[in-house]
Amino acid sequence: MNSTLKTVLGVIGVVLFGLVLWYFRSIVSYMAISAVVALIGGPLVDLLSKVKIGKWELPKTVATVITMTVMLGSLFLFFSLFAPLVAEEAEAFASIDTDATIAKLEEPLGATMNWLEQFNLSGDDQSNEDFLIAQIQSLVNFGDVSSVFNNIFGAVGNLFIAFFSILFILSILFLSLLLS
Repeated sequence: MNSTLKTVLGVIGVVLFGLVLWYFRSIVSYMAISAVVALIGGPLVDLLSKVKIGKWELPKTVATVITMTVMLGSLFLFFSLFAPLVAEEAEAFASIDTDATIAKLEEPLGATMNWLEQFNLSGDDQSNEDFLIAQIQSLVNFGDVSSVFNNIFGAVGNLFIAFFSILFILSILFLSLLLS
């Protein structure tokens, strides 16, 4: 076979393999994460498998279940420690009195607007106040709030799917370690 033909077929094969990986990227990423977690948990399974009480040895199945329980417990502990902090910050953010904040900012904003009167920020006959309001509105589009919430809920749903997919693949990996 011609070396040029081999090179072209090799490049086509690599491109096709890359396309397949890209198409199945979610599954591939779940499998990669599961493999890393299995590698992290492997030494603990080996350590627990060496436990002997008299003539009785801890079976690898029990060691695997204990390892997965420890790993899930660690993950649960991590989130149980930080979730209240995030909730507390969200509550503090939600409890901000916007009317009082606006009232406190009126005087400094008025002074700033008086100072800005000497400049023409927009470059045309538009007032500075109208120009600044238009700039702020272009940064914060309140019409997109519903899409932001949809994206957040979609991401949370995807995280649950990813978590349980990784957990399933991880259990298969640990099971294959048991059989080897």
